[in-house]
Amino acid sequence: MNFKGQNKNPHRRSAESTASGEGERLDYEPWLIEDKQTGSSWRAITGECIEGELKGSQLKMLPAMTGFWFAWSRFYQDAPLFGAIGGYEESTPKR
Repeated sequence: MNFKGQNKNPHRRSAESTASGEGERLDYEPWLIEDKQTGSSWRAITGECIEGELKGSQLKMLPAMTGFWFAWSRFYQDAPLFGAIGGYEESTPKR
């Protein structure tokens, strides 16, 4: 899967303000990902397919949590780290 849109950082906003002065308006849809196998576009947060071969489908929600590696590694010092830079090869951080 790939992130779609002009800006791949979901926290970075455009400098354009709304006419009512309510704040900034995004010039892309954050957290939109594309399935390379089917060419379908998915909302990463809701799991809804909004365009492509699987439009209207819903991904099954799985239990998950997010966290920061620096905090996690304090409690689980031998935990392996799976990085995005080179695929899913397992690597253990050097201390």
